[in-house]
Amino acid sequence: MTATESYQRTLSKFERYLELADIDNEVEQLKKEDVTGFLGACENAGEKRSSVILRLAVLKKFFGWLKVEKLIPENPLSEIPIPKDTKRVPRFV
Repeated sequence: MTATESYQRTLSKFERYLELADIDNEVEQLKKEDVTGFLGACENAGEKRSSVILRLAVLKKFFGWLKVEKLIPENPLSEIPIPKDTKRVPRFV
């Protein structure tokens, strides 16, 4: 999967979450709690930690872009750090 496909998949999934949760999906109205609720729903659905971290990174970039383009006044995710994913120890044969 390409980075573009990953971004599209995350944004589409976030949009579906907002619709199912009956949250206004106008970007100017979205809050940090809307995103953290989405990430929590992803965890509850059994997504791997690395996938949830990737989704957070995608959404942070998206909201950052919206701010740069002056489509929103502030990035609601600017203060949320992206956690480091635990490194797996390689297995040797």
